Order: sequence, then structure tokens, then C-alpha cells
Amino acid sequence: MKKMSLSISLACALGCGSATTPPTSRDHGHHHAHDEHDDHGSREGNADGHHHDFSDVARYSARFDAPQREAWQRPDEVVAAMNIQPTMTVADIGAGTGYFLSRLSRAASEGQVLALDVEPAMVAHMQTRAAEESLGNIEAREIAPDDPGLAAGSIDRVLIVNTWHHIGAREAYAAKLREALKPGGEVMIVDFNHDAPFGPPAHARIPPEQVIAELSAGGLVATAITESLPHQYIVIARSGLALRNERWTSERITTSGQPDAATLARAQQAGVTQVISLRRESEPGFAEEQATAAELGLQFVSIPVDDVAGLTRENATALHEALSAPGQALVHCGSGNRAGALLALRAFLFQSASVEDAVDAGRRAGLTRLSGEVTEILTGW
Repeated sequence: MKKMSLSISLACALGCGSATTPPTSRDHGHHHAHDEHDDHGSREGNADGHHHDFSDVARYSARFDAPQREAWQRPDEVVAAMNIQPTMTVADIGAGTGYFLSRLSRAASEGQVLALDVEPAMVAHMQTRAAEESLGNIEAREIAPDDPGLAAGSIDRVLIVNTWHHIGAREAYAAKLREALKPGGEVMIVDFNHDAPFGPPAHARIPPEQVIAELSAGGLVATAITESLPHQYIVIARSGLALRNERWTSERITTSGQPDAATLARAQQAGVTQVISLRRESEPGFAEEQATAAELGLQFVSIPVDDVAGLTRENATALHEALSAPGQALVHCGSGNRAGALLALRAFLFQSASVEDAVDAGRRAGLTRLSGEVTEILTGW
């Protein structure tokens, strides 16, 4: 397999135009970097990725670490969205010159940050940078193009910025990331929007929906999250809990059908602290679930939703109030349909979503056969 650099897309983002100002629309951001994207990993099914010589680290450092990058990359927002706790182990894949390392080092102040790249010169540069900046919890490593080289169950957070579209066989790569995650671990992918004025050429860009599908094929549950990056999107993913019709919303809320005792235990191990049941007490398994949640130390909240009749302002308000509690929540009914429906009502009432956006949010959370009724209810409100 050819060797590629996972830092390549940053070369296009920062090297396809001036390091001081983003390229103009006339340049399309690629006026001297077309060759850097030929035989691209996502083009015509090529699974080998793309190779580029990054041995001239000083040249690329001037681009990757340009002060002007902060205006569009917004690294503080990216790291904050990772929800890193001080003792966590974090992997930065395609770390390049180490642009994110100081911020990751501070966030995981009592843990460890693995700075990973396939280019030896970049790895050596990051080792020097960590020493010069006294970042004692940084370990820079060279990795293979098709394997992050992470031990099973060893990583709390993975960051992949401007790099996912350069990885070949991404579904298999996603499966390796899933294996590396600890319970409750997450992967964050940041990449360029289709209409970004710079970055890789149009044929090489991957929409967030495709990223979510690739991560899902690797056994992860993924969702796009709300952010303010002007030219990029953020997708986050975690290991699936093997719940029926499992979904994960942009607020890190898990929705599903009825869980059993084993899946509740997995949810608790993955960091879920609250179970919100929308099932009626008369439905099979209600009492058993409540008892299991108590045994696991999970807060159990009951908001009975009797099909369409239960899609009320009162129930949406009760769900909103329950979700305001700290920690991660599992919201479920029998299939996930009522969970998505009530979350759609909540989005409309409390998150300023339009009818269309609220219904879309509900569908992403499991809303199916009640879509028409939810649309009608919200239109009437």
C-alpha cells in the first residue's frame, strides 16, 4: 500500500491559497494544489488514499500554523465540543504539525494525548514542538495509512480534522476506531463543507451524511452537531449500544426502542445517567425496566405518551425539563417513534425550530409513522 499523509487536506486548506487570507472564489482554493489531490482516496473507489511528500515540515508549518487559521478553524470551539475530561486519553489522527496539541494537552491535563500521523517528518516535528512547549502529556507516533494503531478499549476521544476524506477504506477504518474506544468514548470528525471557498476539490469532498454512513458501517452511532464553523461541519460518533432502532442526536441524547436489562447495563457503562421512558405503565416490561434502572443507579423518568393523544405541550415540556438535568440521557418508547415525535415537539417549542426543521430533527431521532401527525400538530400551534 502506498504511504499517504493524513495531513494532506490541511495542505490544500492552507496551501492552496495565501496563508494570510483564504483563497478567493476565483481560485477555488486549488490554484497550485491539483496534483496534491490526484488519485484521491475517495475518488473512483480508490482505497489507497493519496501520497504526498511532507518532508519539508517548515514549509507546511507556515501554512498549517498560520495565525489566520484560527478565524475559520475555531479550534477552541472544536475542542470544547469534544467534552474532554481531565483524565482522558485523546488521539489526534492526522495531527500534522500539531496545531491542536496545546489545546488538547490542556483539556486532558491529567491524561494523555496521542499525536498520530503517517509522515515521519511531521511526527518528529511534533515531538520537538511538545518538548519546546513543555507539553508533558503528548506522545507523537507514526501510524500506518490504514490503521490508527490504537489498542482495544484504550481511547476516550478521537479527533480527525480535515483528514477523513483522505483515508482509504473508511468503513474498515471506522471499525478500528470503534474497537479502540473505551465505554463512552467518542470520535469527532471535522471536514470541509461542499461550498467551502477552499479545501480539497469538489470531487474529493465528503458530505456529513456520507461520513455518518461510513461510521455507522463500522459499528458506530453518529450524528452531525450544531456548530458555528464557517467552512466545515462536525460529526461525532460513539460505539453503538445494540439498542433497537438506536439513534444519537446532536445533543448526545440516545433514542431507541424498548431496552432490556443487558442494554441498560451497556448504556450505564457508556455514561448514560438518566432513562426517560415514554411508555405507559401498562405496557409489557415497564416495571422490570424501572427496577433495573434503580439497580444500576440510573435516574428513571416516566412520561407516558399514549400515541398521538400523548403528543402534547405538557409532555414536551416534561421531556425538556428532564433533559435539562446534567448527564447523558436515553429516551425511549417501544420502537423509537414516540421518542422522535416528542423530541420534534420539544425542538419546536424550546429550540426555535421551524415546523420543517423540528420534524427533520424528530426523524433523525426515530420519528416514523407519526410524522404526518406531528407536522399537523406543529402547524396548528
